[in-house]
Amino acid sequence: MRMRSSYVQQNDLFPLILTVQEHLNFHSRLRLPTWISTRRDNKVKRILTTLDISGCAAQRVGSLSGGQKKRLAIAEELILDPIIWYLDEPTSGLDASMALTVVKVMEDLAR
Repeated sequence: MRMRSSYVQQNDLFPLILTVQEHLNFHSRLRLPTWISTRRDNKVKRILTTLDISGCAAQRVGSLSGGQKKRLAIAEELILDPIIWYLDEPTSGLDASMALTVVKVMEDLAR
């Protein structure tokens, strides 16, 4: 069950000095250690595109907006392709526009 479900916390706990790309690469190596690196890299690229955060892949996590950080938290969990999602107040602290973006991302993933 742990490998097929995912939990996104309300408060994001990221190392702020890593870039978005570095952060996701680290998590892909941690969670998919048996995959070859090109396969992990392709998965990370696909996730960045799916969540519309590929434009900030080279940015440090500490400089991201609240909505971008929330999408990064979702991206981090998406590495395992979960079928069950637990989200603790996924739109808290976001303005209406960013909250709608996060909800739309989750709707798209549900489809």
